[in-house]
Amino acid sequence: MVVAPNSQVGWEGTGVIPDSVVKSQLSLSKTRQIIFEDIIKNSKDSDLIASVKWQLEDSKAGDKMNIGWEKRYAGIIGKYNNNRYIIATKEGLIWRRADAGKPSEDYKIREVSKDMLTIKGYNASYGENSTRLYVIRDDKGKITSLQQVILLPNGVVYPVPTKLTK
Repeated sequence: MVVAPNSQVGWEGTGVIPDSVVKSQLSLSKTRQIIFEDIIKNSKDSDLIASVKWQLEDSKAGDKMNIGWEKRYAGIIGKYNNNRYIIATKEGLIWRRADAGKPSEDYKIREVSKDMLTIKGYNASYGENSTRLYVIRDDKGKITSLQQVILLPNGVVYPVPTKLTK
């Protein structure tokens, strides 16, 4: 054991108390969270802040739809412009892309937060959770449309110009 020269006390194995105490399996995600929060607090680059907020929000989202999703999002189920569909299954919502002459593609939809959904794997060349749907409601809470937003590889958050409507 290595000891301190003045005290003859060993320091190996005594450990250091970290600033953020977390279980070892959560250490990487906690480190990312701290870094993201620091960037959001200190950066002046609006594109970087938007991209980092996106990633931070996404890291907090689970892999399953939150309890009560059936009631909250029943109004978005159906066919949208450009041959896009939202389908309900017992596991949650599915985003279906059905382009003419091609087999349809299905992607799981997960709730990031209230009225903010992510389409897992859609636009995968941009990243796993690079496409979101924002549920647009009127003053009475009725769903009126969806807004598709994409996080581009360069970190720019791009709102798709056309709202998705039934």
